[in-house]
Amino acid sequence: MKKRKPRRKYLQPVGSKACPPEYLHMDAGIRKTVQILVEGGIETLQSCQGGPGHCYPEPIVEFGGGYAAGYLALSIAITHGFRIDELRRVWSMQDGEPVGPHWAMTFRGLPVSDHG
Repeated sequence: MKKRKPRRKYLQPVGSKACPPEYLHMDAGIRKTVQILVEGGIETLQSCQGGPGHCYPEPIVEFGGGYAAGYLALSIAITHGFRIDELRRVWSMQDGEPVGPHWAMTFRGLPVSDHG
């Protein structure tokens, strides 16, 4: 029988000084936030650090999951000192039909650890 890897707990120190390769394609300003949420068990869909030249005016992480996923992400974000602006359920429109829902969490600025 194959042994399963133990799940990471979100309160562990996250990452090393070098950025893990799976996060290199992300905006540098939101990378650590996404990493912390993913390591806490959140299935992220997209993210943006926000600001001029970006898709969103504010930092945002969108993620999937049921009702509990929103509260888990909120708990992780609060535990790590993120300044949350909004947590909302989102239905997008595709070909005139609502699709979803998924979650969106926006932030008032980014943690200091995301800037560098």
